Amino acid sequence: SLRINPEAKGEQTAAETGLLEKSLGKAQAKLRSEPKVEPNKVTAPYQLAKGEITNADLGNRITQMASELG
Repeated sequence: SLRINPEAKGEQTAAETGLLEKSLGKAQAKLRSEPKVEPNKVTAPYQLAKGEITNADLGNRITQMASELG
């Protein structure tokens, strides 16, 4: 389980960023900028590796990413 610091006040912690980057790496995608973390929602602009994965493939991976993040 992921431990959240209540004093962070909306700022993401290094552990949260690391888990997201790890999940994106498994999906063969990379972050284009810092993700926006909100309660029960993460918005992350990403770039797919050309010729290796499609948006549809990433859509199929989202459920797995959500379970990896907690």
